[in-house]
Amino acid sequence: MKIRKRNDGFSLMEMIVAVAIMAVLGGILMPQITQYIETSKVVKDKQTIENVYMAVSAALVSGTAVGDEESLGLSGNQKEGAVMSLEELAVNDGEFAKQLKLLLGDSMGEITLDSGRASEHGAGKIYVYVGEDMRAGVYWGTDSGSGQKGFTAGELPEGVNLYD
Repeated sequence: MKIRKRNDGFSLMEMIVAVAIMAVLGGILMPQITQYIETSKVVKDKQTIENVYMAVSAALVSGTAVGDEESLGLSGNQKEGAVMSLEELAVNDGEFAKQLKLLLGDSMGEITLDSGRASEHGAGKIYVYVGEDMRAGVYWGTDSGSGQKGFTAGELPEGVNLYD
């Protein structure tokens, strides 16, 4: 009588080898995947800055805000330009802010950047600059006097320090 050997599945040794191979592959691929995700977040953040800049430019060109220094936040000794965060513009009642809300939506004060590069210097905001010649710029920074390189669009006010 012949005894038949049953093959019900994998042996313990085969399972250990398979898990070890998967662990090695995971260790090799995880840094690449993490880097890919961060790169895509940086690209998305740069696109967000560009979109806000395009909305600012469109609001200025629309005609309702051009020449209206009060709606831009320009007054008195600030005639050389004004800098406001998107959060401040979201609660502003001026025509410029109204145009931005139409273009960016009512939640424009909640627009943020998600990448680690944008937040490595602490929590920041998106700042909008409008000069007296109606040229505009948008940048990401921890305050209105500093911005991060790579997260800018348009013209920036004099004295803004850009950091890496």
